[in-house]
Amino acid sequence: MRFSGSIPRLAACAWIFVVSGVHAQSELLSEVTGKVTIIESKLFGTGPKNDASGVVVSAEPAGAALQEKVRRIAEARRSARPETVDIAQRKKRFDPAVISITRGEPAAFVNYDRFFHNVFSVSGANRFDIGHKKGGSDGPSRDIVTFNTPGKVDLFCNIHQQMFALLYVMETPFHAVTDENGGFSLKGLPRGEYRIRFQLEGTDDLEKPVVLGGKPETVDATINQAKKTNARIKDHLRKDGTTYPATADDLY
Repeated sequence: MRFSGSIPRLAACAWIFVVSGVHAQSELLSEVTGKVTIIESKLFGTGPKNDASGVVVSAEPAGAALQEKVRRIAEARRSARPETVDIAQRKKRFDPAVISITRGEPAAFVNYDRFFHNVFSVSGANRFDIGHKKGGSDGPSRDIVTFNTPGKVDLFCNIHQQMFALLYVMETPFHAVTDENGGFSLKGLPRGEYRIRFQLEGTDDLEKPVVLGGKPETVDATINQAKKTNARIKDHLRKDGTTYPATADDLY
């Protein structure tokens, strides 16, 4: 009975310790949000593009200490079996057409069409070829590929020349692809100095510095997309280096 008054006090101290620990942990993390505007050539001059999706935004840590901290976060996420990103093939299109993943994470190529696709890439160390696969009455085909080298991966179909997508394999785990309105959000970042990097096919990369503290920061960007991306779709070759047959798309 003599300890009846001490137990509540000990419990209260423990609760304060836990709450303080959680609060301290939350103070170490921050968030970056923003909006990207894409300027494109129009009939009369230039103007903002209606669809601002497809810009890959990432937070690159500056300084060795922060880089090591971010590296450990990425390693912990890989060890925790991250969720696989699905890249669908529907009606002879990749969906989504721009994807970002962290190095070492898997991507699943899912064919919902009832005819063959042959997804492949010849992009350096990330080259792969999943062969001829098609969906069926029992569901779509599903092939998983793990990407272990940072960089941009061009995705094609060896049967349908018009199919093209971009997969960005990132070293940092803090990345996102803008939505139609150009919006993005990067959450759970340790406090420190970063370069917010914006990547869009057909343009030079854009970087903006930001120092993250205990409150969310906003980083907006404007990108001029002068080059056309459809040239990649028209000019690429099949996986064996040959040109696409003129009638191939009509056969499948």
